[in-house]
Amino acid sequence: MGLAEQIVAAAGKPRVEKVHVPEWNMDIHVRELLAGERDKFEGQQALNRGSAKLYQNFRARFLVLTVCDESGVRAFQDNQIDTIASLPVAGVDRLFDAACKLNRIGPSDVEDLEKNSDKTPSAE
Repeated sequence: MGLAEQIVAAAGKPRVEKVHVPEWNMDIHVRELLAGERDKFEGQQALNRGSAKLYQNFRARFLVLTVCDESGVRAFQDNQIDTIASLPVAGVDRLFDAACKLNRIGPSDVEDLEKNSDKTPSAE
């Protein structure tokens, strides 16, 4: 087995965690992003640097990628951002916080986006 195959075998599947959401009286699972999914999410954020769009539906866009069933299969499709955005914020925040922790996304990541927004060349 080559090194690439060893790495893939050792990495396994993304981690999944159960989150109790008392506001909705249910347990919901969130999952770890794949490397390409995180890059895509961060790339979308980079496109919105310096604009109000940076935070528009931020939680919903992240939860579309991370809310899943117990085996890690995504519960929402990319076109369901508005569905999540229309949910009460207390439950959304609970899931968002758990998904951020699982994916090692913290306040410093958002700060980095903001700091670098002035360094991004304009598209004019």
